[in-house]
Amino acid sequence: LQEATAKVNRTGTFYVEVSAIGTYTGTYTLTVVEVPTVPDDFPHDSTTSGIVTVGPVPTSSGIDATGAVTGKIETVGDVDWFAVSLEAGKNYLIIQSGFASPYFYGGSGYTLAIPVIEGVYDADGNRLAWCSWPFSGDCWITFQPGASGTYYIAASRRGFTGSGTGTYRVAVNLLPEDDYAADTTTTGTLAVGGTASGVIGTSGDVDWFAATLTAGESYVFELDVDFHGGDPPYYVGRPHYLLGFRQFSNVRLGALYDVAGNRTAPRDCPRPEIHVDDYTSCDYRLSYTPASSGTYYIALGGEAFRGHVALGPYRVTLKTAANASQDDFPADVTTTGTVAIDAPATGSIESIKDRDWFRVSLPAGNYRFEATGVDPEQDPRHPWIRRYYAADGSRLSMLHPRGGCSGRQWHLNCKRFTTDTAGVFYVEVSNATYGIGDYQLRVRPDPD
Repeated sequence: LQEATAKVNRTGTFYVEVSAIGTYTGTYTLTVVEVPTVPDDFPHDSTTSGIVTVGPVPTSSGIDATGAVTGKIETVGDVDWFAVSLEAGKNYLIIQSGFASPYFYGGSGYTLAIPVIEGVYDADGNRLAWCSWPFSGDCWITFQPGASGTYYIAASRRGFTGSGTGTYRVAVNLLPEDDYAADTTTTGTLAVGGTASGVIGTSGDVDWFAATLTAGESYVFELDVDFHGGDPPYYVGRPHYLLGFRQFSNVRLGALYDVAGNRTAPRDCPRPEIHVDDYTSCDYRLSYTPASSGTYYIALGGEAFRGHVALGPYRVTLKTAANASQDDFPADVTTTGTVAIDAPATGSIESIKDRDWFRVSLPAGNYRFEATGVDPEQDPRHPWIRRYYAADGSRLSMLHPRGGCSGRQWHLNCKRFTTDTAGVFYVEVSNATYGIGDYQLRVRPDPD
């Protein structure tokens, strides 16, 4: 079914052209019906009464959307304009959020399926920017006006077919000034065994950090973008990791440069290849052994996908390869990690590929395993109970007849487990996305 709407301002004869997609042939039915007039909340021009107020720079607590405006796409083809006052030379983040927005855990309360920023217009009606492909229930762009004044944000939905109507929210926020330069003049430094943090503040932002490396020593750079305790952990570009999607858009490690700014090492593989399940990663981990001692620079930037660039805070660590391989608990039955009913255990995700196993002895019954970061500001934003194993190390099903745990919280991962016989089992903990740090694992009887 293909639908289109048209509004005519005069009586007369009009023509509708019908064609096929590709080389398809066949019969079809064309129907024209009169659509009842539906009141529009905001017009499609500069006479709009919709006004968005610019919010402050996002923080680890999330996006302050107190100046945002909500609207509704009442009909197919509806476009709503919102006025906003912007200053020349400043960078802004413009987001239109629909029902699947990842920035509203548990549901956004909005109903528009595929929001689209049809354009950002100046006072003369010139379209200066747009977002044509939403990502995870949101459409966002970064925008820097060339002159101070009033601009107009045109909110709509992707395509003009189907019954895609519903409510949405439009927010505009300032973006931070650049914290580190993308060349050898950078003030960013990264010590071996240390950590540095920064913010990808705009589309195209790249940050360099200087590191002193020794010839013949092997090093590992790792990027952590999931360490903040806010909601969301970074501004935009966050994957909907609860569904286990491949992470297309995020802050990423770039190349390594020598003291003269010459590229010395690419990423671990020629293109982004990040799999949430098996943790193959080329953009979050870079290994390098320099041929000569000296100062090197690691570059970090936002990975783009379908016009979207991840923005927000990150943390990068530098370790020798020997230290990077240290692990508190192995991912097999030789583990020394144990957890007991109502006696929580602690562990650490030392690297993005780390997985820890814990041994647990359980009577027959129903249980729930819970994992959470010990310190939400520094530890894994969402430690993940990934799998269960039998006493011999064979994998058990993660499916539970009663589904997931009730009362799930953003920082807490909870999984149910049922056994009909008493025995020894193993539970595997890892990071849900790419956070590193300490976590706590607890097992308790399931009351539900």
